[in-house]
Amino acid sequence: MPIERVLLFAGITAEALVVALLAGRRMDRRLPVFCSYIVWGLLSDCAMQVIETYFPSLFVRCYLWEMSFDSLLQYGVLVELAWSVLRPFHALPPRRVLAMSALGVLLAGVLAWPFTMEAGLAQMRWDVVLIVRLSQTFSILRVAIFVALGIASHWLTVGWRNRELQVATGLGVYSLVSLVGTVVHKHQVARTTGYHWVEFAISASYLVSLLYWLVSFAQKEPPPRTLPEPAHHVLAGMAATAREQRATLEKQRQ
Repeated sequence: MPIERVLLFAGITAEALVVALLAGRRMDRRLPVFCSYIVWGLLSDCAMQVIETYFPSLFVRCYLWEMSFDSLLQYGVLVELAWSVLRPFHALPPRRVLAMSALGVLLAGVLAWPFTMEAGLAQMRWDVVLIVRLSQTFSILRVAIFVALGIASHWLTVGWRNRELQVATGLGVYSLVSLVGTVVHKHQVARTTGYHWVEFAISASYLVSLLYWLVSFAQKEPPPRTLPEPAHHVLAGMAATAREQRATLEKQRQ
């Protein structure tokens, strides 16, 4: 059996184990979008193998639909992670914090999108171009969120074993490799030997992330650390500013 097939079946098996572990830990209550993303990854990987084997002419079109929905779920995961970083700002209205998370990730995606287009893509089919640009855009977003969470965790003294940061770490490893891979793909016109090695590296990095999540989520989560005093002052100041702005808006409406 080719090593690519072995890697594929290993990835599907690891996805199934991660799904079982997340269900056993009841993580769907805490990280529902991430859990949905892993379940979708398991189902779509199985479905795409069936389509590639029995309906090869429909593979690119189905892959585009799969990638589009996958991108939507990835956006939800990134918003969920950003929300977890902003969770200490509990004095702010929850809807405002959620809106800040969603708009921040969306803005980052809009800024990243123009950098995914190069002259080499102009000769490719539109659906292939869209797949490549979506893949690279969300690779950039995942790396950016990973870095942002790292900075925030250091400033707020949040341990890296927190579940949200474990998710971000796994995504960060996979994203760094996939980002490099999509850049290489844009300069490859044909499916050469180098193309397959890049695909192998991307698949292997995702398998590494799955194994990391298996090990991480199998361990008991340590209790969260308290925020340092400077962070409390910053949060209190932001809450006071938010209350003042709300009072000013209410006066203007009256």
